Amino acid sequence: MLVPRPFSVHWRHGRVYLWCLVSFLRMGTVTGAMALGNYVGTMRHLSDLTPGLVLARLLGVFALRAHRFGLVSPKLVNGAIALLSSVTVALGRLLGYQGYAGHFHKYNPELDAAFVKALSFCGGRDPKVPRFWP
Repeated sequence: MLVPRPFSVHWRHGRVYLWCLVSFLRMGTVTGAMALGNYVGTMRHLSDLTPGLVLARLLGVFALRAHRFGLVSPKLVNGAIALLSSVTVALGRLLGYQGYAGHFHKYNPELDAAFVKALSFCGGRDPKVPRFWP
């Protein structure tokens, strides 16, 4: 775990850091317990986890930059942070594209067909093959 040095519970900043870490991780995990035990949980319930996970990620980023490794090689650390942030944004966009049961395909079939044709490794969808979602 990336903990700023020196870390001590008696040190005021250490207590604040630990409190923030526990709070953010609790926000990012406990709020999802309802969606795990509920059969009607949807993407909306899973998105309740996002604020806690984003805050924990930001705390980790600042701890990494303040750590000895972050001070020795800031270009490598900043590059890794930028790469992981880009992956997060790309995954969020892809999740929005799929949505609930293919809404993008249902309400915007022309643009969906253009995306499939441009980005598909198989050269597009065969119209004779049935889709598995409406």
